[in-house]
Amino acid sequence: MKISVVIPAYNEEEGIEKTIKKIPKEVFEIIIVDNNSTDKTAEIAKNLGARVVKEHKQGYGYALQRGFKEAKGDIIVTLDADGQYPGEKIIELSKYLEENDLDFLNCSRFPLQNKNSLPAIRIFGNIFLTFITNILFNIRTKDSLSGMMIFKKEILNRFKLEEWDLHFSQELKIKALESGVKYEEVNIPYYPRVGESKLFPIKNGLKSLFFLLKLKFNQPKTNLNKKVDFFLILSLLSIFLSLASLNVNKPFINVTSDQNGETGVAVLNWLNTGLVNMKFGKLVSSYVSEENFNFEQFKNSTDNTFYTNHPVFYLLYSYFLLKLFGPIEITVRGGILLIFIISLIFFYLSLRRIFNSYIPPLLISLVFIILPGTIYYGTTSELAAFSLPHSLISFSLFVFYFFTKKELYFYLLLGSIILGGLMGWFYFFMPLSIWIYLLFNRDKNFENQRKKLLILIPLVSVIIFIFNFLHIYILRGNEGLIGVKNAFFGRASRAPLDHWLPVVYSRAQLNFNDLFLWLSMFGLLLFIFKFRNEYKIITPLILMPIFNALVFFQWSTHPFGVIFFLPIVAFFSFLTLRFIYENIKTYGLVVIVILLAFGFYLSYNKLDFLINKFLILGEKDVLALKQLKNELKDNEVCLGQNQMGLYYGGITMWYLRKNIYLSPKCLEDENKIKDLKLAIVFHPQLGNFYAEEVNRFLSKGFKPIGCADLWCFLAR
Repeated sequence: MKISVVIPAYNEEEGIEKTIKKIPKEVFEIIIVDNNSTDKTAEIAKNLGARVVKEHKQGYGYALQRGFKEAKGDIIVTLDADGQYPGEKIIELSKYLEENDLDFLNCSRFPLQNKNSLPAIRIFGNIFLTFITNILFNIRTKDSLSGMMIFKKEILNRFKLEEWDLHFSQELKIKALESGVKYEEVNIPYYPRVGESKLFPIKNGLKSLFFLLKLKFNQPKTNLNKKVDFFLILSLLSIFLSLASLNVNKPFINVTSDQNGETGVAVLNWLNTGLVNMKFGKLVSSYVSEENFNFEQFKNSTDNTFYTNHPVFYLLYSYFLLKLFGPIEITVRGGILLIFIISLIFFYLSLRRIFNSYIPPLLISLVFIILPGTIYYGTTSELAAFSLPHSLISFSLFVFYFFTKKELYFYLLLGSIILGGLMGWFYFFMPLSIWIYLLFNRDKNFENQRKKLLILIPLVSVIIFIFNFLHIYILRGNEGLIGVKNAFFGRASRAPLDHWLPVVYSRAQLNFNDLFLWLSMFGLLLFIFKFRNEYKIITPLILMPIFNALVFFQWSTHPFGVIFFLPIVAFFSFLTLRFIYENIKTYGLVVIVILLAFGFYLSYNKLDFLINKFLILGEKDVLALKQLKNELKDNEVCLGQNQMGLYYGGITMWYLRKNIYLSPKCLEDENKIKDLKLAIVFHPQLGNFYAEEVNRFLSKGFKPIGCADLWCFLAR
């Protein structure tokens, strides 16, 4: 077994020595491809015994292809020259390739063993690009951008490699997998970079997206319509992800971030104890491990028990991301972001079916993705938000089935009802809305399919509804069922319309912005009086949020209570834009562009408010928790009360990775008081309630040691 190590290098004098020295002496040859370096990279490599070859065409792909041509070994190993990949494992991994009769071994960096080796934005980029790669090319890989690959040289004869830039490693994996090679992945350590990075994450990420699109387009049997759709979808996703990047990696300090903290702690508990051991229960009142977890104890506890007011299977998305990429803010929020991305693709394609043209789906999708509520709650692990993308997916599958009558979409629709029903109570209004639409809409060409759906939609919905209650009963018994009943009546409680309407209107302004709110109101009138029959198939999108608002009357006054109206606001706004274009033909297009630009400006301002100004904590508060993480043990912290009804315990335990006590119980139990070293309370200047809370701790012997943004810290 002769091993050729190929390392492309461009101005890597800081990292090349470390890279070469880690490579075992047993390798047959080390080939450094000098790609026009202007520093001492080539000189250092030669002095260390490597063979240096020049490649004057600039580009990562050109350099690797030159190295492959120069390689004389049976096995080729690729590394980067910055010291991040484990060159010391080359022999071990090459033996694994040979002993398992593999052709290609991809060295996956995820889950990261060293959390400091990649910045969060690049972790997110890798997650997203790998996901897109798997979807577009129907392959399975965990790290499509890994620069460490081990493969038999002979496989290069099976396909043609054309990429010359950074995306070469993606092309190599895709074409290798498509050629049918024996492919496997192993997890490797990945170290912090030596020297300055030459990557620009957003720029390079977008270039990678366009590369994947180009590669997909160039495949045979791809017609023009699909090419245009891929381009438009990719453009829409690029806009959405650029806006989502403003929030996805922020600390848990803005509105509804208590839900992010809860999700993070619940998923950490799943990872620590196992999904089956926890019976898929959402435990956010404690941070547990396999050693200190007893299901029956938590089931019957009055203090530390499972959250059962809402289905909790939405946690699975973040669970798999944390398992793959580690526990950071971006993986907690990444679950909702990924399902939003999928739903955006489905929504666009369903609109293409309805309109059979490009411009209306493009405009509706564009308005939808720039609405502040879509961006913010598409990056917030708020339990209610998961019902929105799943509703869009079910609606889209219904549209596909309606227009094509393909049985595949029938079964996918039923499957989406099962999955959506596991996400939340709010979701069930979508299958109900589809059912009502079918009940009153008799289309002769859809009669047989209509009858099936009228029977099976309620049947499947009821089954999954009962399953959720069974899960709640398993987790908490009768108390869980009583809790659901009480939570329902609380969220469904009525209030005078003169109070309810102004609050809901203010929530709409926050999530839609004033321009799109009024455009959509005018569009609603256009729909009723002009377009009702033409676009009646979008009726489920109208009914679903109305049912939610009518049933969960009190809940609709929450900051996120109107999010189910987002798709229909986009649709009705488009109807207004269409009306403007058709009636002001000369300047209509200019007016539309101006309105969209102004709407984007307003949305950006609202988004800035949600992310940076509508805060429940400050960055210094989170920084203090991170600094205290290694100084404290379980149950040495008591967290003070708040008047906002928010559960800050999840945020606190997420950053401390420790169990905590909550006030006032920590002050009422002498056994708990003796364990305490620190109290975290809200600043007394925030009001009398918080001043009294501070005094309760002072009376128990705590002393002030300082304040951050909203929190003050007292030691005992």
